[in-house]
Amino acid sequence: METFLYIFKRTLIAIFFATSVTLMAQIPLPSIALEQPVGGEQWTRGGTYLISWMDNFNGNVDALYKYKYASPSSSHLENGLILHSETDDLVTLIQTEFGTDYTFADWNDLLTIADVDTWTTGMGWSDGQSYWITKDYLEWDTVNPTYHFVIKYYDHGGVSPGSAYFDDIDGKIWLGAWFGLSRPILARKTWTDYTAFTPGAGVTGTTTYWDTDGLPLTQYKIKVQSHNTPTMYYDETGEFSLVYQQDGVIELIQPNGGEVWAKGTTHKISWTDNLDEPVKIELYNGTTWSTIKASTTASTWDWPITQDAGSLYKIRISSTISGATTAPDISAATFTITLGDGEDIEIIQPNDAINPIIWAKNSSHLISWNDNVVEPVNVYLVPSGGSVGVNGLEIGTAVIGSTMIYDFSTTIAGDYFIEVQSSLNPLVRGFGVDFTVGGSLSGTIDVIQPDDIAIKWWKKSTQLISWNDNLTENVNVYLVPMGGTVVPDGIIIDLDVSGTTTYFDFTGQAAGFYYVEVQSKLDPSILNQGALFEITESSGSEVVVIQPSITGIEWQRGTSHLVSWTDDVIEPVDVWVQIGGVDAVQIGNDVVGSTLIWDISPVQAIASNYTVEVRSSLDATVVGESLNEFAIVGSTGTYITLLQPVGGEVWSANLSYYISWEDDFLEGVNIYLDRVDPAEHTLIQANAIGSTWVWAIPLVTPADDDYSIYIESVNDAAIFGESGAFTIIPYVMLNAYPNPANQSLTLQINDPTGQQCQVSIYNRFNAEVYSTSVNTGVFNTLNIPTGDLPNGIYFINVTSNTSNVSRKIIINH
Repeated sequence: METFLYIFKRTLIAIFFATSVTLMAQIPLPSIALEQPVGGEQWTRGGTYLISWMDNFNGNVDALYKYKYASPSSSHLENGLILHSETDDLVTLIQTEFGTDYTFADWNDLLTIADVDTWTTGMGWSDGQSYWITKDYLEWDTVNPTYHFVIKYYDHGGVSPGSAYFDDIDGKIWLGAWFGLSRPILARKTWTDYTAFTPGAGVTGTTTYWDTDGLPLTQYKIKVQSHNTPTMYYDETGEFSLVYQQDGVIELIQPNGGEVWAKGTTHKISWTDNLDEPVKIELYNGTTWSTIKASTTASTWDWPITQDAGSLYKIRISSTISGATTAPDISAATFTITLGDGEDIEIIQPNDAINPIIWAKNSSHLISWNDNVVEPVNVYLVPSGGSVGVNGLEIGTAVIGSTMIYDFSTTIAGDYFIEVQSSLNPLVRGFGVDFTVGGSLSGTIDVIQPDDIAIKWWKKSTQLISWNDNLTENVNVYLVPMGGTVVPDGIIIDLDVSGTTTYFDFTGQAAGFYYVEVQSKLDPSILNQGALFEITESSGSEVVVIQPSITGIEWQRGTSHLVSWTDDVIEPVDVWVQIGGVDAVQIGNDVVGSTLIWDISPVQAIASNYTVEVRSSLDATVVGESLNEFAIVGSTGTYITLLQPVGGEVWSANLSYYISWEDDFLEGVNIYLDRVDPAEHTLIQANAIGSTWVWAIPLVTPADDDYSIYIESVNDAAIFGESGAFTIIPYVMLNAYPNPANQSLTLQINDPTGQQCQVSIYNRFNAEVYSTSVNTGVFNTLNIPTGDLPNGIYFINVTSNTSNVSRKIIINH
């Protein structure tokens, strides 16, 4: 019994032990392992990235990130080194800009960095800030490190192309400094605490997404952990980076520092960029930035400067897209807005106290001055004893330069002075002595032409009017009827004339006697009247028609001919064509000279009692007429003779034939097809030129034997010719199949006349190899054996009394 129990006990224990071992081996411990990222990646800030892992538990997972930042310090000591005094002041400036968390060390720490050729150029404390490190433009010297580093801070956030790297140097980053430091600044970085970017309850599955928009540019780690037991089950990556993606370039051209621009002026802001989106323009006044142009797609903008004077201004050009990664560009140095440093304005003209200036009303004069202001000026015309603010008239606004022209046309006569003021500071001004705006300075006028009772000028002529005067102002010139006055009878010849001559076209003036009066523009009482002269209807009395005047003239419609005459008139003439003494058509209006070409209309009426009449354009009683009547005829020809067809021909529909004829005229002909029954007269060609024409007979033309061709002149239907009767037969259609043929060939003949036809086959040497006849009225299909014919090309010819049709076939065995 003991043995049994002992054995049983041992066996039971052994079984229990083995079972325990098996169960523990089959149930793995919970775990989680990151798959992306793993460390070493460079991701672009602003992107959304997949975070993935593997785990073997059922609970939710939290995803977190942390990053490196410049660590705070309680003193200005790093690695036991004390900052130089020149950087102590810098600490306050940088901490004011970036925060009190930043502390700095001496540049000698750089000597402990192994990779001295790798420099950081940026850190994302705010969007778009970048830094550029150089060493006094000299190469790195590890043996004799006597050259100090200067870190150049670009406050526009941009760096030189090709130098934008974001490398970390031995766990330290380079901060921006100001120009002129002999030693750079070094700041250490440390890790932040982890921040979760998944929901409060975590996520299920093995992936999530991380949105990096707005995060700092630095080194990161990602951690994934069990939501329920985070300290037991988690995994984290090695270091990876978020970097700035500079996807565009903006370069400010003007103002880029050193400019001096005056308030109240307009200047161009210019830049270049390769952006698709618009840019905005901001102004820095030494304290704050403000937007002066919210959006523009151009590369220049005219800036009307309204800002106060100052010397700390800068311009910044940046993308209008929120969160854009393109670095803005800022003026490299400050520029100045000034009210103008000049304070002296001196009037040059009008400003003569010894010989007071008198300028005539309605005249224009140069206003001039000297000044030493950089801004434009405003110019005022002020009545004597008055002031700009009370009764001054601004005659020039924002004038650039030192001269302007002013027209005194609307100025009331009186005494005035000129005042010129700075457009930015009215206290900077200058004014001249009084001058006078008045009427005429007096003088005389003497009319030279027309000034003779013997002068006769004809209507429709243009004549020179001339005079002498000693006036300084311009004059007005009038034409006045005999016995009248300028008001109310005068006619304006010319106004505001600056010289002593003008021209006048007398067209439309009534015949009669007139005189010319010339008046001062400023003082109508200064005038002179010329002698009376005459405007006449015509200057001559005779017109003689030379052609057409002889007897027997015949001119054809549609041709051109010369009409000529002689006359003693100077004015133009009008030319009329008459039929039976009655005006038919005016062929010339205001003709200058003694000839014209008359293009006779193709539809001009045919008649034999034509004449030409030439009349003065001013006096219709001065006229000349053809001595003899002439004729307008339709054609100069006498006959048309048909050469083909002449009669008796047999022509087939769907084929082409020559129609030919002879005639003795130049115009074209109309060709008709006539038929007796039914009676038809059909135009088949209009205005055929020459003596032949190819007629393609339509397939649908009815078969008949009473056709004829009728031809007539296009100008005179009385000139015609006609053929004898000819026949038109139906078109014979011939089909051969199969083609190529082998042992036999089927021939189908469609002959509407049903005649006896001869069918022949010829080889390519024109030797007949087959012949038969067939009555197409009885049989229209013929089977021809071809098995004995050699391979090759053959020609089938079907001939009847009225037709001959051929086809090419191929024999191919």
